[in-house]
Amino acid sequence: MGKVYLVGAGPGDPGLITVKGLGLIKKADVIIYDFLINKKLLNFAGKGAKLIYAGKSYKHHSMEQDEINKLLEEKAKKSKVVVRLKNGDPFVFGRGGEEAVYLSKRNIPCEVVPGVSSAIAIPASCGVPLTHRDYASSVAIITGHRKDNTISAATLVFLMAVTNLERIVKNLIKKGKSPGTPCILIERGTFKNQKIVQGNLENIAGRAQKKKISPPAVFVVGKVVDLRGILNKTKKRILFTGTNPERFRHLGEILHAPLIKIAALNDYTKVKKEVKEISKYHWIIFTSRYAVKYFFDPAPACLRKHYCMGGRGGVRICAIGRATANKLKEYGIRVDCVPRKESSQGIVKALRRFNLKSKNILIPRSNLSSNYLPRALRKTGANVKALTVYKNVRPSKVKKIDFNKIDEIIFTSPSTVQNFMAVYKKIPEGIIMKCIGEVTCAKLKSYGFYGEVMNNELSVT
Repeated sequence: MGKVYLVGAGPGDPGLITVKGLGLIKKADVIIYDFLINKKLLNFAGKGAKLIYAGKSYKHHSMEQDEINKLLEEKAKKSKVVVRLKNGDPFVFGRGGEEAVYLSKRNIPCEVVPGVSSAIAIPASCGVPLTHRDYASSVAIITGHRKDNTISAATLVFLMAVTNLERIVKNLIKKGKSPGTPCILIERGTFKNQKIVQGNLENIAGRAQKKKISPPAVFVVGKVVDLRGILNKTKKRILFTGTNPERFRHLGEILHAPLIKIAALNDYTKVKKEVKEISKYHWIIFTSRYAVKYFFDPAPACLRKHYCMGGRGGVRICAIGRATANKLKEYGIRVDCVPRKESSQGIVKALRRFNLKSKNILIPRSNLSSNYLPRALRKTGANVKALTVYKNVRPSKVKKIDFNKIDEIIFTSPSTVQNFMAVYKKIPEGIIMKCIGEVTCAKLKSYGFYGEVMNNELSVT
């Protein structure tokens, strides 16, 4: 007999899962997951873990609740660790209570691992406190599927409210709420494609329809909504110039204006040749998740299978950081070295403990990668080959930026600096500049600007 863990995945942002929940994902034999969880969390599952989708979206259930209950029972009898991964908190409108009762009645060990409920986390992430000494001393969390939504509390939080929004609003006004009561509707809160509509009970339905708000969304009603205009200003407004803003959203309010675009090469003959002769290398160093994708994907399927099954012939793998290591994991590749500092300098420092003299090293990379890493590794006596596997180009369209609304700019590579200067010409005074890696800072310095090197040991994303 195994054990079932009802794990709360948090509201959406993978960085908001609990440490215990993440640990269980890593050691689970089976993960049965819901529609609303962030799929990036599944990248942390063990290589042999079985992933089963059991999600329910609007008007579509991949499994009915009775089927899910029986599936949990079946897997618990065959597996050691079964993780039931649910959005938010398992016991807040997640049917976790039903599943726990079902398992308990059948004497199947079950443990609840609480999660950060979307009802609390999503308003908070947008600067809306559900309670405040001067505005609200009570809060009610209500399902939007209820026919009667007249529960009395200073702050009302409705989950699953989009479909019945007009009816909910009419009922609240009918039962005495002022049409001018502040409210806010947040679609896919804490995800990168989050949408927000703010207004009052009189106009919120129309505004939501105009902005095409769709499930899932959290609806908050009460005076505390007005505090958002004050509290949201405390967040740093950050212009992010790279391609992966998700890992940085915990730092502040991110405006994503990518200044690089990833593109495939026109000809992969050289890449395929290196994959065929992979056994001649002692180390392969991947400096981005794109290097992983464009190194493996063009290779013949039989070679990819051979490589992923462990036929590496003594080749060791180094990944510049956790995101790159996770991408390698998708291909079944074990990583031997991940530096503490996610930069070229971090790689050089991490590999110093290995004897690299006369060793053959391959670095799959972009056409615009700096020569710092190959040059530094050659100084150790290694034979280094830099192989272009993808192109890094400037996007054809870039966003117009109001720099008066920007507190910081994050540059992720020398090419983002170069493209920024080509597009925007200069950086206004008063904006803090941060760089991933010293090489990026050096590029910024060449234009007469100084940036801070970021310690890029970030969240689980």
